[in-house]
Amino acid sequence: MYKKRIDYAIIIVNYNSAQDTLLAIKSIEANTAKDYCICVVDNLSSNADDVNYLRENIQKYKNCLFYVAPRNGGYAYGNNYGVKQVLEQYDVDFIVIMNPDVEIPEFGVIDKLVDKLNDLSTQYAGVQPWHYVPHEKDTPPNMYKAFRKVFNYTDVVCTHLKLLRPLFRRRVRDLVYEEERPYNEEMDFEVPSGAFFVIKTDSFCDVGMFDERTFLYAEEYILGYKIKEKGLKFRLIPDLYIIHEGGKSTGFIYSSPKWKMIKYSMQAMEVYLKYYLHCNHIQILIVKFLKIYNYILKSAYVIILKILKK
Repeated sequence: MYKKRIDYAIIIVNYNSAQDTLLAIKSIEANTAKDYCICVVDNLSSNADDVNYLRENIQKYKNCLFYVAPRNGGYAYGNNYGVKQVLEQYDVDFIVIMNPDVEIPEFGVIDKLVDKLNDLSTQYAGVQPWHYVPHEKDTPPNMYKAFRKVFNYTDVVCTHLKLLRPLFRRRVRDLVYEEERPYNEEMDFEVPSGAFFVIKTDSFCDVGMFDERTFLYAEEYILGYKIKEKGLKFRLIPDLYIIHEGGKSTGFIYSSPKWKMIKYSMQAMEVYLKYYLHCNHIQILIVKFLKIYNYILKSAYVIILKILKK
């Protein structure tokens, strides 16, 4: 079967976020010169009007594929489903994973990222630009925490012991490359942000793509772990950036956590701990306890603030 050759494919998973998805597509089309395709996968949105609106309006844009997934298997499943659909039709060396709440702000951002990855040595699996998050105006893009190392079990526990985090300050700073901030120079890192990154198709497929046992969260840690196991890494390209609204595609707001999202986070972390770090049942329970404890503390803090504001 003949497959058309394209420079790269962009995967966007939609769930009740049609307007954001269309804005993302519009920003891609306005700022891209290379030959590409966009594959939008609707993860069985609960709002039928949202799906119909997206299906009707996506036809206005060129090079767009639209699929409704057979089931809502979460972030990992939706992205993997999109990649598989693309690879059935196109010969493509690079995959762009992009949230619907991301916009391409300047001409050539994705093109330049792909060119950069193509020019890097074979030890690099992917690249990522800065993330500018509008609602975190006090955090410049070159200071945003979007770059991490692969966590071992001790690292997971340290990052969840929020009240005792000052005791592990040096370790935590190292895990998020805090000493390297501001990120004004190119830098190697291990775990990409799931909101937006570019990866070589061969590398992504060789590690089995995203782990579909996760529904939401921890997919990047697992991908980073698998990439590192292959002796590969990611590269920050600091002269480029994307706009990421942050939390819009999941509904998660850090200042007001939802129990549903905490459950997703616990389930995904259990997959990482059990199948990749090979932790025992007690070790997994400790991390779950810490997640619940942090959720209770944060929720109490939010309630107290609301009371004080009255």
